[in-house]
Amino acid sequence: MFLGLIVFVFDLKRVNGYDMQDTLEFGSVVGVNKLRSQYSVGELILFYPQINDTLSAGDYFIQRVCGAPGDSIRISNKLLFVNGQSIPTSDTYRYNYFITLKKGVSDSLLTQQYLLREGGSVSESGVDFCYAMTPLMAESLRKDTLVAAVNLRVEKAGAHDPLAFPGSVAYRWNKDWYGPLTIPKKQQEIALDTTTIKLYGRLLEMEAHPWRTSHDTVYVDGVAATSYTVMEDYYFVLGDDRDNANDSRSWGFLPASRIKGSVRVLFSKSR
Repeated sequence: MFLGLIVFVFDLKRVNGYDMQDTLEFGSVVGVNKLRSQYSVGELILFYPQINDTLSAGDYFIQRVCGAPGDSIRISNKLLFVNGQSIPTSDTYRYNYFITLKKGVSDSLLTQQYLLREGGSVSESGVDFCYAMTPLMAESLRKDTLVAAVNLRVEKAGAHDPLAFPGSVAYRWNKDWYGPLTIPKKQQEIALDTTTIKLYGRLLEMEAHPWRTSHDTVYVDGVAATSYTVMEDYYFVLGDDRDNANDSRSWGFLPASRIKGSVRVLFSKSR
């Protein structure tokens, strides 16, 4: 009975990806507390994303809560703000950096020494590269005698990225400049029009309410609607590999019903 209780309350998962590699090492074993029903900003959670062409029913993500139900979030020049307050970054977050090597230097020397896995050449010159790394790794590279320059890659403010949720030019966002956006919460009434439906259309679909637009009108369940009452809580999550993660900036709000629990590392080879 006691063993059954442990299985009911906790689950074990092995990390099988590199998206959180400086926070959760590949092969690490994590414990998932399945009794939690609310989660705080900064907390690691395990969840099952919406199934699509690249995901199967058994796939799961571990990412960091960066917006709880009702929170207002924005990302400005890569920095996260929640309800107007700046959220501190961590040494384990990775970003993309442009690296210029001195002529005649092979990038393989640096990729092996600094364990750079994500990235590659960005020009035909043979000296210009872009790799994901932590700020501490970038600072070490700047001091390397083989390196000419290291610069953080930052998108332009107001530059629309069609891959950034909701993918509409009405919201000129990208991964480095995102929001402001309020995370929906249960029983919240949200305004619907032909602009806001870009934000909330997927939410309506997840809550099994088909919608369409005709001229300047939004129809929900076949009826003209100017508002909608949200049925469950939602979260906004980010991966610690900030410039490359498939997270809420790509697919939007995470329903609370898809979260399986909070995560804690139980075993890691380097710890």
